[in-house]
Amino acid sequence: MRLKGIKELATTMVDHKYCDIGPIRSSRKGDTHRVQATVNGYPVWFESTDVILRPSAEAFGSCFLVPALHARCRIRFHDSLSPRWRENVDQLSPIFHKWWDYPETIPIECEGDGNLSEKSPDAAQCFSGGADSFYSLLRMNHQTRYLVFVHGFDISYRDNYRMHMYRHAFDEICRETGKTPIVIRTNLRKHPFVKHVPWENSHGGALAATGHLLSDTIGRLVIASSYTYDDAHSCGSHWDTDPLWASENLEIVHDDATLYRLNKLKTMVDEPLVQQYLRVCFENRSTHGNCSRCDKCVRTMLLLHQHGQLQNSPCFDRQTPLPKILDSMAPIPKDLHGRYEELIEEGLPAEIEAAIRRLLERERPPRYWRTLRTLNKVKLALARAHIHL
Repeated sequence: MRLKGIKELATTMVDHKYCDIGPIRSSRKGDTHRVQATVNGYPVWFESTDVILRPSAEAFGSCFLVPALHARCRIRFHDSLSPRWRENVDQLSPIFHKWWDYPETIPIECEGDGNLSEKSPDAAQCFSGGADSFYSLLRMNHQTRYLVFVHGFDISYRDNYRMHMYRHAFDEICRETGKTPIVIRTNLRKHPFVKHVPWENSHGGALAATGHLLSDTIGRLVIASSYTYDDAHSCGSHWDTDPLWASENLEIVHDDATLYRLNKLKTMVDEPLVQQYLRVCFENRSTHGNCSRCDKCVRTMLLLHQHGQLQNSPCFDRQTPLPKILDSMAPIPKDLHGRYEELIEEGLPAEIEAAIRRLLERERPPRYWRTLRTLNKVKLALARAHIHL
């Protein structure tokens, strides 16, 4: 970990282990509406040109609850809070304690109860362009009016080129499905408290925050499922936790988690929007979307090939033979081997199956895993320590 990053984390922990949030302010510059708060000395903002955002303490609380638990901090707000949101936090903390050994409770200070507003009848869905998002959009009947994408979660808020490329696809998907697009831009992931916590742990609260920011416009937010009910995997976005980020004027729905991601995709391989715009790659190796080389891309390409649709999917590399791509891949984690075995069992050409077998036989040197474990332990220890540099 870089010394600069350690100093940033230390600075956020000096004030008696507080996560100090606020006061929250809203402003407008031209067509851009921004909501901003100072969190332990660092400005955190959300902005949009598509909608007016609500200066919601629940939004910032949802973003920083898991990072505060991770750092063993109490939270202090300079604004009022929804009573129901505070009650729900009392249920969320024990779940996170069970999953990640965080404190079972977290002290919260605020300026009293927030003013309740009338709940909107409209609904929105978080939409990343992945298989889970498309399944919720095309196969589930949620009656949503809006699709929401956050520029700053998996595409860096400074990466305007990739966002420009995705915005075109996003707007086209909304046009074809009759939805209204909303893009929110944020620097949240650059805050020291957030960037030193696994995004796998904290992203559920960040997704819920978008609903609170939009709670003058919507009364319900749909979050697509990732893992299935049969998978005990702990995750920041989960059917047990997503509904608990709600308040009096916002309901949060975790979508049906019956099917695993690739099984969802099997039901949509003939959909033109999926073929044209499916976005599964979060490694940002390519400026144009899917890199067609990472594990997620390759497994998706294998499934599309199985169903005779890879050549109809311009969002992936259709020129390089799959065996050549598989042979270029680095060894993959053992817990993903089963996913490839399932693809083999469902039938693939002999040359592709042989390339998968070669991939599964490759292993990283023991030194790589020892170094990775050591770095992860150091990062976790620093995030939890009382550091004063």
